[in-house]
Amino acid sequence: MMKRSKKYVEELIQLLQQNKSMLFPVQSSVNIIINTLTIQAKNTILFNDIYQSILEIDNEIYDRSKTLTKELWLRGRSLIKKYDGLIYSEFNYVFNNLHHAEKIITYLNDEGNFILFERFKAKRMAKKLEKIFGKEAKANLIKSLEGFEKDFQGNFFTKTIGELSTDEYVQFIHQMAENDYKRNLLRDCRNP
Repeated sequence: MMKRSKKYVEELIQLLQQNKSMLFPVQSSVNIIINTLTIQAKNTILFNDIYQSILEIDNEIYDRSKTLTKELWLRGRSLIKKYDGLIYSEFNYVFNNLHHAEKIITYLNDEGNFILFERFKAKRMAKKLEKIFGKEAKANLIKSLEGFEKDFQGNFFTKTIGELSTDEYVQFIHQMAENDYKRNLLRDCRNP
């Protein structure tokens, strides 16, 4: 888990909004992608708050008490559960709307859709969209979702990517973690 920046996403939202007239033929896809980017920007604030809270727990354990209390453990687990739900939900939402970004990128890359002075703007928007939604980003997103949907032994627990609701995913992954905790960590703590 690490802090993330929302600046790039906010710049892209602004760029798309400022150039809506250029994007009229793909406007419904633009609206969906603006919504997707807005979700990412809002989630960034939540992710960073969770990150800060986990750092505070970490500091309390290592700098002050040197003890992981049940209260700190439960607080940390709750934060991680919230983070897992947010990230899985966001990745799923982006994955399900990638085709809209691809439609916009294809439109922007067709120079015949624009008069001469608009072509530079179109290429700029296409490059920015490709950074977040292009082939490399899509491959990374699929890899991340696949990683989310594997158990600790590397076996998939879903048949297709993104088939679980966020609540189902969070419940399943945390039950799996709890079982692993009871099976391995507690055993290791009792038998050093």
